[in-house]
Amino acid sequence: MKRRYKRLVRKRSLPIDRARHSRKGQPMCMEQYYRLFTSYRYPGKTKDTLVTTSDNDPFDPEHIIVFKKYKYLLVHENCKTLEKLLKSVYQTHK
Repeated sequence: MKRRYKRLVRKRSLPIDRARHSRKGQPMCMEQYYRLFTSYRYPGKTKDTLVTTSDNDPFDPEHIIVFKKYKYLLVHENCKTLEKLLKSVYQTHK
């Protein structure tokens, strides 16, 4: 499922979201989805910068880095591992 979704995003083949409340049925901007796997926040001293790479960039990360309270975790792209990590973070910080 994960790879199929990633493929749909890369090919820009996702079905267009439509508004459900005011202006019902109006197509919504899908750019946020297309930047999902190609963007990251680069931290700076006074402000962070949003960096977006091209869709066919040879740099195709297979991991996620999570920063929280001056600590970081490197998570290899694995749904089970990420799910366990998120559960432990939520339990620790309740």
